[in-house]
Amino acid sequence: MKKIFKIYPIIFVILIQNLSAQESEEQTKPVELPGVIFFGKEQLKISSSIKQFPNRPSKLSSAELDSLNTLEKQQIFIIPTKPLPTSITKIDFKKNYLDAKFGSFLTPNAEAGFNFDLLNLNFFAKANFELSNGHLDKAGYSKIAFTIANDFIAPEKYWIFGGSRTNSIFSIKNNNYNLYSFPSATNRNLFDLNFNIKSEGNFEGFHFYTGGKAGIMQLSQDIGNAFDNYICGFVKIRNKYDNFYIGGNLSLDLHSIRGDGLSFFELSGNFAYSLFEAKLGIQLGSTSNSETKANILIEGKFNYYFNEDFSFKASISQELINNSFSDMMILNPYLSDSAKINFETSRTLKAYMFYKPNTKFLLSAGIFLGFNENTPYFISDSSGAFILNYGSTNCFGVNTEGSWQISQEDNLNYNLELNFKTLKDNSNIVPHHIPFKFAITYRRQWTNELSSNISITYVSQRYADLQNIKILDAYLNVNLFVNYKISNTFSIFAKFENLLNSDMRIWEGYKERGIFVSGGLLWEF
Repeated sequence: MKKIFKIYPIIFVILIQNLSAQESEEQTKPVELPGVIFFGKEQLKISSSIKQFPNRPSKLSSAELDSLNTLEKQQIFIIPTKPLPTSITKIDFKKNYLDAKFGSFLTPNAEAGFNFDLLNLNFFAKANFELSNGHLDKAGYSKIAFTIANDFIAPEKYWIFGGSRTNSIFSIKNNNYNLYSFPSATNRNLFDLNFNIKSEGNFEGFHFYTGGKAGIMQLSQDIGNAFDNYICGFVKIRNKYDNFYIGGNLSLDLHSIRGDGLSFFELSGNFAYSLFEAKLGIQLGSTSNSETKANILIEGKFNYYFNEDFSFKASISQELINNSFSDMMILNPYLSDSAKINFETSRTLKAYMFYKPNTKFLLSAGIFLGFNENTPYFISDSSGAFILNYGSTNCFGVNTEGSWQISQEDNLNYNLELNFKTLKDNSNIVPHHIPFKFAITYRRQWTNELSSNISITYVSQRYADLQNIKILDAYLNVNLFVNYKISNTFSIFAKFENLLNSDMRIWEGYKERGIFVSGGLLWEF
């Protein structure tokens, strides 16, 4: 009976349309509608025609409540919780290019990059060459480097790694230079070969991040040689249980330094819930002097979001910091070939405040406190090389940095750090440590073709010895870069470094070059 009542209005509408069409027959053709038949067994349930007993309204789910009041019900992290790792390095392959320039002190420099496909994989290869007579006697050098990289998604057919993102890098570098701070100017040749691979993906609900590296660093010189052969690997896994993230980490580094063994092992677990993250584990290290180091790894992090503009982050940690001869050579290329490698024990407390009212402005400020053992520092010897020493230190500092996109054409960045690192024995500042540093960079796009970049860096006075008697003077470094785009493929540029001709000495006895001017051409194809 209900169905019949529902059909009557439809029939009535059809009749009205037919009558209207007949009245305008002379002006338009009549509209003919097909026959309509309604059938079925479904019973319509319309609230207005069914008697209902009063019930309590159903409760909203947690997700529905959160959607109504996000800021109060759902905390937003400064850095949103992500599966380990926070991010994996994505190789940004440039198009093919050639960058060639020539500078003061007879300094040619050329770099070329080439993107190609092989075996259904994309590769990027880069080669670099730099040569200079040097700004001082015996300060000449040469650098050669070659890198080939690959970034791909593994096919699903591979067990565990199917669908994971994998990138690999193979590189060879060779630097030839002198210890020019002393008249003897010992010649050095540093050869570095390494292969690095990393993979990130998911398997059976678990997120994993794993990788490894192997390499050789060979230091050859007139008197005394050194090498660091190494193989390292790590794996990190993480999974979500209800509102918790639980994971584990395992890493192992094995080195042979001048034939002496060096190893570092870490096994830890971590969990995250709401605003908190924590890590607990064990660390074991064997130094190049065959001394065993053990540490309980403890780390805690707290993130809090005050509102849309302000956020806060704090952390406390105790950890054994991994180290190697290769790492120290990269930090100081004048390192002694007989340097002994130890592991620093670091206990730190950090707190940072972030202000980001929009995507164009970011300001941060922080404070940190540290109590460390076996902190590495450098002292020069009689040959122009630097001996690697270790000592207990205290550290206190504040820093602030910011970025501001003033307009589409103007960008401003700055960084300021006040950092006092003193030796626990005599309260003197650690040799070669920088107590105060300030840097500011301004980038300007003048036209579609013309752009410039100016940077100013101030480095405070430092000391080169344990007694804080030998002084390395403060300096101001001003650099200018100007680029003009001739076409979509060609650009010309000029660089002006150390425009004030400051006496810059990063390491005792080694004066950096003064005013340096270079210019060149960039061809992208």
